[in-house]
Amino acid sequence: MTPKDPPQSGPPPRDEDEARLARRLDQLDGALKKAEPEVKPATPVSRDMAGFAQAMRLGSEFVAGVLVGLGLGLGLDTVAGTSPWGLIVLTLAGFLAGVMNMMRVVGALPASKFGKPDDHQKR
Repeated sequence: MTPKDPPQSGPPPRDEDEARLARRLDQLDGALKKAEPEVKPATPVSRDMAGFAQAMRLGSEFVAGVLVGLGLGLGLDTVAGTSPWGLIVLTLAGFLAGVMNMMRVVGALPASKFGKPDDHQKR
């Protein structure tokens, strides 16, 4: 308290506290708006991520084909004792299957018709 202020009995009125708080909040809000840089929206993420998703799918299609061929080749060599021919042949077949799957994904090859009736069977 300063000597100029008359002594107060009890807390100040509630409306004064709320008015001071509102003024202080407005001042702080203005200071924050001045201090924060203006944020510009980023480029659309969905378009960028669509290309990334396509690349990941292509890579996984290819790797899966090669790994399946490799596994089958190792299995055949173990069971039949044909080492290394099963591994070589089935890894190459897996490579070709992976390439064909990639071409199907990008639309260079039509989708597989396995299990669907042909045109001559529909008649």
